[in-house]
Amino acid sequence: AAPEVEELKRQIFANLDEATGADTILATNTSSIPIIKVATATKTPERVVGVHFFNPVPVMPLVEIISTLTTAPVKATHSKNRAARCM
Repeated sequence: AAPEVEELKRQIFANLDEATGADTILATNTSSIPIIKVATATKTPERVVGVHFFNPVPVMPLVEIISTLTTAPVKATHSKNRAARCM
């Protein structure tokens, strides 16, 4: 988790992009920073999605997966399927 500081999140995602493989989906739960701004900090913006859990999580089994214009459809679908299994 990181505070809602755009440059900090961009740096974290740039580091994650370098440290993880191409199959890894990078997800952020940011609420005030556009997901595309986080995604463009990486060399592989096609694997970045946003995730929003609705509160209270134990009572409301709902999660939103946010794609950007650059998110690969397969990454978005995999994220949605994974979230569904967690609910």
